[in-house]
Amino acid sequence: MPTGASTSPALKPIIDRIEADRAFDRLARWIVGPDRSGLLEVELTRPARAAVIGRILSRAPGSVVFLTASPERAKQFAEQVCLWTEPGLEVAVFPEPEALPYQRVEAEPFGRQARLGLLHRLAGLGPPPPLLVVSAPALLAGYPEPGRLREVAVRLEVGARLAPEALARKLVALGYEPATVVTTPGTFARRGGIVDFYPPTEPWPVRVEFFGDEVDSLRHFNPGDQRSVALIRTATAGVARELIIDPEGLERLHQVRVQGLRDEARLRLADEVRRLEAGEWFGGAELYGPFFRRASLFDYLPAGTTLIIEEPAELRAFCEELHRQAEDLRAAQVRRGELSPEFPRPYFLPEDTIRRWSAFRPRVELADWSSRPGSLNFGWVEATGFGGQVERALAAAADLARRGDTVVIASLQTERLAELLPAADSQRIHLVNAPVAGGWVMPGRDGEGTVHFYTDAELFGFVRARRGERRRLARVEQLLADLMVGDYLVHEEFGIGRFRGLVRGAERGAERDYLLIEYADGDRLYVPAEQVDRISRYYGTGDRPPSLTRLGSGEWTRAKARARQAALNIAWELLETQAVRQIITRPPYSPDTQWQLELEAGFPYAETPDQLEAIRAVKADLEAAQPMDRLICGDVGYGKTEVALRAAFKVVQDGRQVAVLVPTTVLAEQHYQTFRARLAAFPVRVEVLSRLRPERAQAEVIRGLRAGTVDIVIGTHRLLQPDVVFKNLGLLVIDEEHRFGVLHKERFKMLRREVDVLTLSATPIPRTLYLALTGLRNLSMMETPPEERLPVKTFVGEYDELLVRQAI
Repeated sequence: MPTGASTSPALKPIIDRIEADRAFDRLARWIVGPDRSGLLEVELTRPARAAVIGRILSRAPGSVVFLTASPERAKQFAEQVCLWTEPGLEVAVFPEPEALPYQRVEAEPFGRQARLGLLHRLAGLGPPPPLLVVSAPALLAGYPEPGRLREVAVRLEVGARLAPEALARKLVALGYEPATVVTTPGTFARRGGIVDFYPPTEPWPVRVEFFGDEVDSLRHFNPGDQRSVALIRTATAGVARELIIDPEGLERLHQVRVQGLRDEARLRLADEVRRLEAGEWFGGAELYGPFFRRASLFDYLPAGTTLIIEEPAELRAFCEELHRQAEDLRAAQVRRGELSPEFPRPYFLPEDTIRRWSAFRPRVELADWSSRPGSLNFGWVEATGFGGQVERALAAAADLARRGDTVVIASLQTERLAELLPAADSQRIHLVNAPVAGGWVMPGRDGEGTVHFYTDAELFGFVRARRGERRRLARVEQLLADLMVGDYLVHEEFGIGRFRGLVRGAERGAERDYLLIEYADGDRLYVPAEQVDRISRYYGTGDRPPSLTRLGSGEWTRAKARARQAALNIAWELLETQAVRQIITRPPYSPDTQWQLELEAGFPYAETPDQLEAIRAVKADLEAAQPMDRLICGDVGYGKTEVALRAAFKVVQDGRQVAVLVPTTVLAEQHYQTFRARLAAFPVRVEVLSRLRPERAQAEVIRGLRAGTVDIVIGTHRLLQPDVVFKNLGLLVIDEEHRFGVLHKERFKMLRREVDVLTLSATPIPRTLYLALTGLRNLSMMETPPEERLPVKTFVGEYDELLVRQAI
C-alpha cells in the first residue's frame, strides 16, 4: 500500500499557501471541532482535492474514508494524495471484486488477500489505515460480517498448546488450500512439525514450528526463497475466502427452487452445495456468498471515521449504472436457465447504499459547485492547459511572475524547463520535481498575490504514473510455485530427476529447506533451497516421460557432450550469416540526446525493471560497432512496443530509417497510432504500409522511403515486396516472427547481414529461441508484469451479446 512520499518538502511553496488559506482553515477546524457530527459541503476543483485531503489527514481524529465513483479514479487519487501527506502515512485502496455479479470466477489471490486484510483490520484485528479510498463497485459489494471475522480467526502465540494436525484442520475450515510450498495468499503446507500458511492478516507468510503439541516458534518468511524474515510472538490466521459458511445459509441454499434450470445447471448446483457442506473449496465458490450472512462496507467503518464523498451525484449515477448492468446479466442468466429466479443479489441496492452514506456523520461532500447555502467555497479554479506548447506555457508563466503572482511548476522534466527559461524568469518561477496530476489557481486574498500551480498535465498534456513499491517475484518463487510432487527437473550437474517435495533438515546446527530429487535406482539428492538457480523444469518432446539419470555413472556428462555436438552441427548452418555480421561494422549510434530523454520522460506509465533492463541492452547494442540482433521475449502487455519505439527514435536521430514489420493489418494500425502519438512532438515522419491502404497512398509511402523523407514505416508483408526500397535502412523491428512464412524468413536472413534487427515476441519460434539461448542472438526476457496489469481470463460458452457487452 502506498505511503506518504518524500516529495512533499519540494512542494512546500504550495503546501504553505494551502494551509494559509481561510477555506482550508475552516475545513480543518470543522474536522476537529464540535460540528463534525454534521455535514459539510465543500466546493473545490478536482485537481486540488488530493492536496487538501492529504494535508487534512494529520488533523483528523480518526480514520478517513474517501468514496469516489470509478476504480481508476480511486487508484489515481490514492497515488496523488501520497504526494501531499506526511511521510510514512499509509493510504490504502480497497480493491473492488474482480468478477461481475453472478459471474462464476475465482478471485485473484493477491487482490483477495488485500481485500480480506483490510476487512480484518477494519473489524478490529489490526489498526485501520488512516485513509481508505473506496470506489463504487467495492462499496456495493457484500462481505462477511465483521463479528464473524473476529469469531473464526485463529490466534497463535509462542507457548500455546495446539497440535499441528489441529492447526491444519482449522486452516482448511478457514478456506486455506493445501500446497507443496506456500508462495501465494490463502495456501498452507505442513511438513511434520512445521506448518506454513499465508494469511491476509499478516504482511508475510507465517511459519509455525511445533515442539510436540506446543507452538515453539513463529516467524515470517519470504515466499521467494523460503528464508525467515523475522521472529514474531503472535500471529493471526484470518479467513482466506470471502465466504464464511453457516448452517442457516446452507439451509437457504437447499430451499432454492430448481424449476426452470437447465439440467447442467441443476446438477452443478447440487454438486456445489454438497461440496460447500463438506467444507470443500472450489473456484467460484464466492458466487454463493449472498446466501450467507453479508455486511456492507459501512458496517466495518470504525467509530470516529470521517466520510468524504467526491461528487455524490456522480457516485450515485455510477452505482445505478452498475445495478442496471447487473440486472441485465441476471435476467439473461435466468432466461437461459442458468440461474434460479430466487438467487439473492450479491450486492447492495443503490438506494440502500445511498441511504447509508446519507445518514453517515461526520460527512464531507466534495463537488465542483454547490447550490446549497452554507457550503464552503475554496474559490480555486483549474489551471489553463497549453496542450504541449511548452514555450508558450513558459512565456505565460513568466508574464504572471513579472506582474507579481507566484508561479509553481511541478514536473518530472524540470531540467528541460530550466534550460528553456531565461535566467531572469527562472528566479521568479519555482520548479519542483513531482508527478502531480493536475494544477490549479488560488486567487490572492488579504494583499497576497495569486498562486498559479502548473503540472505536466497542463504543459505536456500527460502525467507520468507514480511508481509504487513492489516486491518482485524471485525466480526461486516462480519455480517452486509451479512445482508439483512428481514433476521432472534438470539439475545442471546431476541431470534429470523427479521432484519429491520440500523437506527440512539440519546442517551444522542450522535448519534449512531442501528440495528432494529422486534419480534412477532410488538415489536421492538434497538440494538447498538457496541453490535452486541450478535447477530447471524438464521440457521434452512427445508424451513419453524421460529416463532418470543414474548418479555417479557419467551418463549425464555424456548426454551433455552429445547435446554440445548437436549444437555445433546446427551452428555450421548459421556460420555464414553470423560470420558476415561479425565482419561488417557500422558507425555506432550516438549516445542519448536531450530529445531522447524528453521522449522517455513522456512515457505515461512506470517502466518495469525488466523493461528498463531491455531498454539499456538495446541502447548498448546500438552504440556498439557491430549490427544488433536481439530478441525481446515477453508476454502481451509487458511493454515490448515501448522498447522498440525508443530504439527506433534513437536510430532516426542519426539519420537512418526504421521498418517495423508486423503480421496483420490490425496490429500495423495499432502500432501506427502508438508511434504517431508518442512522436507527435518531434520532427519524425511515421507512415503505415499495408494492402488495406489505397494504391495511391502506398505509392506515396514507397517514394518517401526511397527518397528518405519517411523516417519510420510500419507495415505487413507488403514491406517485403521488391518495389519497397529504403534510402538508408538502419533498424528492422520484427513483431511476432513466428507468424511469417518460410520465404519471409529467408528475406529476414538477408536483411540481418546489413541492418540492426530487433525481434519482439511473446511466443518465439524454436529456432529463434534456440539462437537466443545459445548466445548467437542476444536475448532480453521481460517477465515482470506492469503495475495493475489484469491477468487474462478465458471463458468458453455459448455466444451471448449481453455477456460480450458486459465484458467490454
